[in-house]
Amino acid sequence: MPQHLLEPDIVFVHIPRSEALDAAIRRRVEHLTQYCADLHACRVVVDQPQRHTHQGRLFEVRVDVTLNGRELVANRSRHEDVYVAMREAFGGMVRQIEDAVRRRRAGPQHRQTVRRSAASDQEPMGGPGEGSSATPPLAAAAAEPAPPAAGTAARSSG
Repeated sequence: MPQHLLEPDIVFVHIPRSEALDAAIRRRVEHLTQYCADLHACRVVVDQPQRHTHQGRLFEVRVDVTLNGRELVANRSRHEDVYVAMREAFGGMVRQIEDAVRRRRAGPQHRQTVRRSAASDQEPMGGPGEGSSATPPLAAAAAEPAPPAAGTAARSSG
């Protein structure tokens, strides 16, 4: 069965198009399809905003992927080196795709289990002390007198 070839939409903003960077982005997009073959669209924006900073001018890379009608976005990567910014953006996208695939494989049973475990961590409807005869552990510990410290007994006898 031939692998679905995803043609990315690559946009360069405030910088000239680079064939080397374009090829590197295409390799990264091809790598994304190894994690999930159901990617429907991919848009990569490489930008170098015209901001005055104390550091060097930073490159920003944004990766938008459509996976089963759901849009995933990785846009928190900024770096002075465009290749580092690209690596961080695609790394974030890989994590998002892995999470989406994991949730899809787990199915509705996983979501129900998570809801049940969160509900079981909460207190009963009446709250502590209402309708229950058991004393909460902290209240029981506070009711018992504390034993004297070993150092205080030796000092008072001398």
